[in-house]
Amino acid sequence: MDTCPEATKLALDLSKQLITLSTGSVALSITFFKDVITNNQHKRAFLYSSWILFALTLVVGLLVHMTITGRMAQASSENLAVALAPDVRIVIGIQILFFICAILSFITYAIRNLRGVD
Repeated sequence: MDTCPEATKLALDLSKQLITLSTGSVALSITFFKDVITNNQHKRAFLYSSWILFALTLVVGLLVHMTITGRMAQASSENLAVALAPDVRIVIGIQILFFICAILSFITYAIRNLRGVD
């Protein structure tokens, strides 16, 4: 188990950045929804799946923050060093996975839309 408080801070920063990028991606794609949407259901499925995955990234990001907060509270009450525990690593790994899948889904939608692939 990593007892470096810097690792915990970096994990929180990474989670915040993923939350910010996910929120911005959804906001921008919804803003230009009329300009980018097609009548093809298969293409739209990639866009909708990216929105769902971005939303899951947000939810898991909140879980990351709650998990780290819980670990910090536990460490301070027991006078221990703050640790980046395996449960925190798993949750942030899930957040990263959702974010990568969301980006890939959105890129797939964009490429298929630009090329006119059905």
